Amino acid sequence: MKFESLASSSHGNAYIVSDRDTRILLECGISYKQLQKLSGFSLSEFKACIVSHEHKDHAKSVEDLIGRGMEVYMSYGTAQALEVDSASLIESMEQFNVGSFDIVPFATFHDASEPLGFLIKSRADGEVLAFATDTVNLRYKFPGLTILAIEANYDKTCWIVARSFPTRCGTVSPTPTWRSIPCVIICARLIYRSAARSIFYICPMQPAERPNL
Repeated sequence: MKFESLASSSHGNAYIVSDRDTRILLECGISYKQLQKLSGFSLSEFKACIVSHEHKDHAKSVEDLIGRGMEVYMSYGTAQALEVDSASLIESMEQFNVGSFDIVPFATFHDASEPLGFLIKSRADGEVLAFATDTVNLRYKFPGLTILAIEANYDKTCWIVARSFPTRCGTVSPTPTWRSIPCVIICARLIYRSAARSIFYICPMQPAERPNL
């Protein structure tokens, strides 16, 4: 499985999840034109788009994608907030399938109507991704993860504590090392509390500010 960031900030979020059989979009918080350009003008190859919640930086192109025939999944609360009638509705803890992906939505904590995170397993290669953004907490255990993609804001206390953990996980980020720091501590907590001992990659998204190290 491969996780790629097309855009990640309060100005817009969009990510690609793919395996050898299926490509999907997670979030569409940038313009359709930008999605086309950043995806290499290959949107017709995507099986679907999955949207976590209704805020513009995550759902800006929903109507454009639906209008061009792409299936877009979201919760009932998100669809109501966006006033979208033709979305495919999903519920927390109710598995659905897109191509070779088995996807389980889970509730997150955010000031939105019915926000969701997603646990995605590839039947093509067996890898498992947990994706959560704009949430103050995660109340679930995710055993067997290979990729953890989360929004992570810098916190000095986390940095101090993180240095005491052994290096068990690699980080994947095109950005400087400081952006990975919060994910290391969160991943360490998952390892020790959730038995997620197989994480290979941590993908940091949208840090709040650059720390003073």
